[in-house]
Amino acid sequence: MDECQGRFYYYELQAGDRCGSSTYKSESQRVPKRKRYLTDGDDRDAVEGKSSHQTFKVTTFYVITDQLKSALEKRIEAYSLVLQIFGVLTKCESTSDEDIDVANAITTLVGM
Repeated sequence: MDECQGRFYYYELQAGDRCGSSTYKSESQRVPKRKRYLTDGDDRDAVEGKSSHQTFKVTTFYVITDQLKSALEKRIEAYSLVLQIFGVLTKCESTSDEDIDVANAITTLVGM
């Protein structure tokens, strides 16, 4: 997934080719002026000071790839127990009797 984040420019070029436009919507829109308050945080200033390209990269692309990475890690963790228990069935020819006994003991302990 870290490699995916590093390929942002490649994905950006591919998206531009598919949709026919390589400009961001925020580049062509008028920026509304709003009243500034003393309590306005630095977050808004950090986003407003960046280009549309950087804003999309930080606020959308990185968020999506981070969420995808964590979801895949959770899925791997969830399926590791299933593979540990039922992996014997996929490797019937190459599995020894000892491995089958260990898998049987794990199934008994888990209660399945």
